[in-house]
Amino acid sequence: MGAGRAPAGHALLDWATRQEGPRLCLIAGARGTGKSHLLAWLVAHGAAHPATRVHALVPAADQSPSPVLWELAHQLGWAAGTLPELLARLDVDPRPLLIGIADLHRASARERRTGLRLVPDLLEPLLQRPWVRLLVEVGPLAANPFTGEATVLDLDDERLTDREAFAAWYSGLPREENAPPPTAVPPVPVLGRLAAQLSAGAIPDRDGTAEALVDAWWERQGPDVRRALGTLGRLGGLVDLPTWRAVHAALHPGVPDAVAEVAAAAERLTWASGERTAGPYRLPLPALAAHAERAAAGVNGGQAPGDVFEALLGLVPRNDRDIPEWGRAPDFVREHLTDHAATDEQVMRLLSDPGFLVHGSVDAICRLLDRPGVRVPRSLRSAWRAAAPVLTHAGHDTAERAAILHAAALDPAPRLAALLAPAAERHPVVARWTRVRRTVTVASGPARGERWPGAVRALAPGARTPSEPPWLLAADPLGQLRRIAIDTGRILGRIVNETRAAVSGLARLDGDTWAVLTDAGSVRLLPGGDQLPPSPHHVLAANQAPVTCLGGDPGGGLLVLGDDAGTAWLYAQDNSVLTLAGSARLAEAPLRAVCGVRLGNERTMILGATADGRVVLWGPPRAPSSAPMLIRAAVPTALAATPTAGGAVCAVAWADGRIDVLSPHDERELSFRSHHPVSALAITSDGLLVGAGDEAVTAWRCDLSRPARPTGTAGANTPTT
Repeated sequence: MGAGRAPAGHALLDWATRQEGPRLCLIAGARGTGKSHLLAWLVAHGAAHPATRVHALVPAADQSPSPVLWELAHQLGWAAGTLPELLARLDVDPRPLLIGIADLHRASARERRTGLRLVPDLLEPLLQRPWVRLLVEVGPLAANPFTGEATVLDLDDERLTDREAFAAWYSGLPREENAPPPTAVPPVPVLGRLAAQLSAGAIPDRDGTAEALVDAWWERQGPDVRRALGTLGRLGGLVDLPTWRAVHAALHPGVPDAVAEVAAAAERLTWASGERTAGPYRLPLPALAAHAERAAAGVNGGQAPGDVFEALLGLVPRNDRDIPEWGRAPDFVREHLTDHAATDEQVMRLLSDPGFLVHGSVDAICRLLDRPGVRVPRSLRSAWRAAAPVLTHAGHDTAERAAILHAAALDPAPRLAALLAPAAERHPVVARWTRVRRTVTVASGPARGERWPGAVRALAPGARTPSEPPWLLAADPLGQLRRIAIDTGRILGRIVNETRAAVSGLARLDGDTWAVLTDAGSVRLLPGGDQLPPSPHHVLAANQAPVTCLGGDPGGGLLVLGDDAGTAWLYAQDNSVLTLAGSARLAEAPLRAVCGVRLGNERTMILGATADGRVVLWGPPRAPSSAPMLIRAAVPTALAATPTAGGAVCAVAWADGRIDVLSPHDERELSFRSHHPVSALAITSDGLLVGAGDEAVTAWRCDLSRPARPTGTAGANTPTT
């Protein structure tokens, strides 16, 4: 490590590799002492050893607790929008985890509307799991923000700096000819870089304090540089050079060469030692920010609070109808414009603009909605709450982001969904309807309109008849079976579950007969409630692996069972009789989902999704493929397949919220993220995909002629076909 920080690095490695002691480590110190650099160093160099591998690094600066939760879940490969969902995922996946939290001291400690607190409600429950360790960056440590014991690495403590190594590093910086000697400079990297721009006599009384050094550096700057730094201080955050120049010119129209002023100021903040690029920029110390604030206040008697907002808004391109094109706005504007919305009118200009909701920073909009006094419809809050975790990791493509928010808004905010529809239609996956869970009190009376059918654990297409629209059968956690219209989501009626057991899998056989997998691992027939005769008995016997999943193709007379040992069992139906047609070991891991399709020329395609993130193809009577068709660092939650005129189409849902739709015969593929967890899937031959879970049921129209993958996300598929 540079700047003499090797002792801190050794102390951090000692904590990470030690089996005993606190599972919480705090990296503390004033701004500029190298806390973030130390944390990034461990992330970059610790991956080679299991004890030092950081499994997630979550930036908390300027974040409220919910975005921190969403980012953590995303990096761990889970789809969790709430704290109970995150903890539930954590409890079923007890792998050793080392989680880093950067800039905790700059985060919002509590959300006003939800009451969620970052440390006591989110981070400390993580530490209650003995397989979790936390590495947290905090500010100057007055007190431990956690209730438990912690190892503290305080970078303000000079014992964590090698003074000789710091002196060698400082001597290697580009410096003034008569720069202060290393002994006169506090052993802090940013102060060393500032001191290198000074002469030895610039620090009064040679006291070497940080305050004296910062004051001396500021006094050395000319009025043009101070004016530009004042603008930088008002912007806050890391700002790119073009945005800094444009805002400075807008705030100082009387300055003849505002661009040159920013260039001169940027040169003072650009370290030529190879350790810092030419941007983005921010004032590296609070003392410098205080100087800049005073400089900005002294310009023309001070500037109005809304000046920066209007200057930033002026950087958003507009089309020929004068509508802002937020997708082309600078990143800084999308991420920080809300911080400068000082009036109710400015706040509502942003929250009433669908384009800003699509492209604005999720974290910033969350903070805006959490402000006291912000009045927006409850429908907007509901739609945003569902879409925000997905938008956090989407790219900048307008169609993709609009499709995500459109899907989340269809049920709670139909007017917003209608405004987003033209942009969403440009994406190959577009939601057609969604039914979202609601909390209804007795005083509200009976539900009106299209109703949510309840939590769904299994889906299967029903038989088509001329007298009614195409429909699905949905099973809830209690085993209730509801018929849902595929084209609208309307509830058509119920089917009595004579097994009186919770259902985890459904498959339609011929006519009105259904195969039902209960939570106990038994397979039964409806109507009748009898166990399948007589072929499956050896699969379901006590000395065999439990059945974990079920699927089928009623048109092809197929039923597929998957078990905990990774074996798939194929049954063929002929004249209402099921006979075992074959079995194969698809994987060493348990099967989480199976499906089957009867293709032309007497061919059969069986897919199995395993608990270790693989989707395996089996074409009986041949052996299963030795290479998985898909592999991801996530757990699959559901599979579905259907025959089409051009071959089979299948869909895979994953625990991190991603859904893949692909055509194995011609390798067409598209992927997207659902705005709610999906534990059951059904797909029709004309490209309508229905996904359901505990919180919602949604139907998407999928156009496989336009392949797409979600941008800005980790854990992409690795196809091996």
